[in-house]
Amino acid sequence: MTSPFPGLNPGDPGYWEVIFDVIPFPVYVADSATHDIICTNRAMRQKVGVVQGRKCFEAIYQQTQPCRFCKMPEMIAQGVESSLEFEHFNDRDDRWYQLRETMLTWFDGRRAKYSIAVDISALKDFQNALAEAHAELALKHRDLEKAVTQARNAERAKSEFLAVMSHEIRTPMNSILGMVHLLMDRPLAAEDREKLAVVHDSGAALLGIINDILDFSRLEADGVQFENAPFHLGNTVEGVVSLLRGRAAEKGLTLALDAPAPLPGWVGGDGARLRQVLINLIGNAVKFTAQGGIVLRLSRAALGDTYEFSVIDTGIGLDSAQAERLFQPFHQADASISRRFGGSGLGLAICKKLVAAQGGQIGVDSTKGLGSRFWFRLDYPPAASPAAEAPRADLPAIPTLSILLAEDNVFNQKVAAGLLDREGHRVSVAGNGLEALDRLRQESFDLILMDMQMPEMDGPETARRIRAMPGPVARIPIIALTANAMADDIARCRAAGMDGHVAKPIDPLLLRSTIAEVLIRQAPPAAGGQGGGYSLTRMAEQLGGDNAAILARTFIDSGEDICVRLEAAGGDLRIVGAAVHELKGLAAYSGTPWLENLAIAIGEAMQDGDPERVEQLIQRLRRDWDETKSELARQFRL
Repeated sequence: MTSPFPGLNPGDPGYWEVIFDVIPFPVYVADSATHDIICTNRAMRQKVGVVQGRKCFEAIYQQTQPCRFCKMPEMIAQGVESSLEFEHFNDRDDRWYQLRETMLTWFDGRRAKYSIAVDISALKDFQNALAEAHAELALKHRDLEKAVTQARNAERAKSEFLAVMSHEIRTPMNSILGMVHLLMDRPLAAEDREKLAVVHDSGAALLGIINDILDFSRLEADGVQFENAPFHLGNTVEGVVSLLRGRAAEKGLTLALDAPAPLPGWVGGDGARLRQVLINLIGNAVKFTAQGGIVLRLSRAALGDTYEFSVIDTGIGLDSAQAERLFQPFHQADASISRRFGGSGLGLAICKKLVAAQGGQIGVDSTKGLGSRFWFRLDYPPAASPAAEAPRADLPAIPTLSILLAEDNVFNQKVAAGLLDREGHRVSVAGNGLEALDRLRQESFDLILMDMQMPEMDGPETARRIRAMPGPVARIPIIALTANAMADDIARCRAAGMDGHVAKPIDPLLLRSTIAEVLIRQAPPAAGGQGGGYSLTRMAEQLGGDNAAILARTFIDSGEDICVRLEAAGGDLRIVGAAVHELKGLAAYSGTPWLENLAIAIGEAMQDGDPERVEQLIQRLRRDWDETKSELARQFRL
């Protein structure tokens, strides 16, 4: 080989150092067998401080023994790696270098490692900055998660507080209004009846404020569910006007409906929420109007399915500043209005949230002293009228019942017992859930009225214990009679196995109709195992015993098949779902609501993703089914 450098040959010491010195990057070559550094260039000596004659694992990797980087030839021979990278920090200039190693054959035939160092300090700075930013972002994310958790906890605490306050306020209100109901049913002097009517109306007004607060809380928490079902728009607006016309007449006001003829027909949406908004707006108009009248005007947009509802009054009117804050919660137009007319200041805020949640708009046009026009717009697309149903006869008279009342409040005990005694029922009182269970072990009852919040054992837990008891007692109808009137409370009652719900303060008519409906729906076997409540038993009177026995056998075969499929499902949700659907229909047809309740409970456990609960309910279904099957076999001599 001819040397490009006069006086130096490739075999001379220092030849390759001269060659490498022209390379601007730090370079070194090491013997792959002995790990001795054969040569280095000027950049390696100056920047990294590595010189020949040292072991590479000492100079570069700061190791006392050969390390994995020293096994480069073996790794290449095995096809594991083609090159290796190693990051090295140099204290001399506070720089980071990345050493990239590969293999070569040295001029004398030795296998050697050729390493070139690349300055990656800028990359390291960027990585460090990125890591710091990531850490800061992670910290902010944790702070955000913490804030979200705190907000959820606060919302949960608020809901729990409102539920408790609802119970605490409704409980004495139940006593007040209940006692007033009982007193007003007696012969009274006109003056006394008038005073009691004032007490009743004041209590009802207070109850309305409580309901406003609970409604607003649910809307704040997005806890209100809206229906999308057919309702008759014309009948709805006419019904609201008819309902409030008497209240307007009491103040000498007129209340009229201005709507196109014929009135709109069936549309799709939430008719109950529309009614709530209209009643609130018209009720406000009546409240703040001293003379003249109110008009509810209904119109439809030229295109689309948008309807505009306007409540126009000749009342006190508003200036622009008052109108701007009118839809804010807890705000009246001014303090004097609040003192003069009262109210919670939540009615319009609730209307705004209800309309906005359905994609609508709401507003007010008003002039001080000249009246106001409150308007809102909502879309209601046309809908087919629901299938005509046969007119339902009045609920039948309720027979004399033996009723267990589980209630801890003494005043509520007296109110409920008084209402039930007046209906001719026999009432036994238990002060808490444990007492109720003891009474059920000792006596037979036709119905249980159950409070939710009681000492020792609350209502839902007591209901679950009753449903788990052996024999007919597990099938006694249970109605929740409670001050807890929020939607999730009703769901808890249903999940615990209760059959109905009546909120306090007790409405006597609602209590009577609920009892009648539950008894008709439940129709449980009578005490002593006579089984008079089975639909199949009633069919025997019309079809004859032989035909009824055939139906009973079919029912038993179908029910047994469903139970076997559920027991063999092995957690297959498709099989369980299909079997549960069949069980609901079978139970409803045969008059076995205890089986229907179990089917509903299994379905709810499936939706909750609770396979353990599903399995427990299937086991309980087997026990109840065996009892039902035995009873039917005895009745029909199968």
